Amino acid sequence: MNGMKETVLMVNPEQAQRALLLCWRCNIPVALIGGVGVGKTTLVRDLIARLQTMQEKKEHTKEKKSKKQYKMWYHRLPTTPLEDLQGIPSRKEGKNGGPATLEYLMLPDMPFDNDDTGIIFGDEFDRVTEVAVQNAFMSYLESDCIIHGHKLSPNAFVVLAMNGTSDMYTTELSRATRTRICSLYVSRHTEGASESYQEWAKANGISAVGQTFSKYRPELFTRDEDFEEQSECVPRSADVADRVLQKAKEMKLKTDDILTPVIAGLIGKKAAIEFMAIARLINEAPSVEDILDDPLHVRIPDNMSIFTALCRGLCDEVQGDQYKAAKACRYIVRWPAEHAAAAFKELHKHIPAIVTFPSFMKWTKDHPGLLT
Repeated sequence: MNGMKETVLMVNPEQAQRALLLCWRCNIPVALIGGVGVGKTTLVRDLIARLQTMQEKKEHTKEKKSKKQYKMWYHRLPTTPLEDLQGIPSRKEGKNGGPATLEYLMLPDMPFDNDDTGIIFGDEFDRVTEVAVQNAFMSYLESDCIIHGHKLSPNAFVVLAMNGTSDMYTTELSRATRTRICSLYVSRHTEGASESYQEWAKANGISAVGQTFSKYRPELFTRDEDFEEQSECVPRSADVADRVLQKAKEMKLKTDDILTPVIAGLIGKKAAIEFMAIARLINEAPSVEDILDDPLHVRIPDNMSIFTALCRGLCDEVQGDQYKAAKACRYIVRWPAEHAAAAFKELHKHIPAIVTFPSFMKWTKDHPGLLT
């Protein structure tokens, strides 16, 4: 396909690497979806190499030899036997003449029953024709994955690679899979992609001819990016999106340009736009700390949709503290009456004593009937 239907939010390979680090921090499996030859496998290999280099430099500054190794466990899933994923059954003789038992032998180069760190890479996940293989690999998507008594390393991160609807002979994923992963759509035609490619090309021996061709004739590359969105907004994926939003604030790397695509990869583009809009509104509202410091003068939000979130934050903060509750009441009485009434009803569940607070008593006198 040479046209691009703008139905999904896309990231360039460099952004995809940062998005992987964010999802890794949140323990959320990722599906990298992109056209043939876009560099999905390459960007994962490069990320592992970069992390290992950073680890070695870190250890070197401490005058210690690096012990931590970042690994990549590669599976081309359409040709992966089921036993490679679930183990091979083996008879184990009982001790002291006891009954024999059945145990499963796992691949020795997979991170089972250890703390190895790295990425389990399931390539061409949507080209698996054997349902049993795809279902077996789904087990790896679960946190605290245990297969036949063997526990997957808590430091192993699962990444899938797919072509999605950009190519033929791919299969649609089940809802059970789609709502457990973050779908990231990778493109070499997005903003910043050319610059990130040039850096990669210089570091990986691409000649001046190849670099120049890619930079100045990008229109000659096939743009097979007519994807259909896979993510769905369900309660589980919305909760995961909230976790990503919170963890992004703790990350040292840049996340402002990848946060919306990551959220969209969890709950869909439409829901992500609404989700991020609410996040921006709440970030613009006064903090609970500011409210309790100066309840009589801190500003009142202009957007009505913020009051529910503020009420939730205040209730979580007071938690039986009447002194804080009194300050919260002095702020709430300044709200529009209908929002104040809803907030008082919620606050009363936590602090029944608010009915004795002067600010509350005056408000109820000025607004008779709103709390009945």
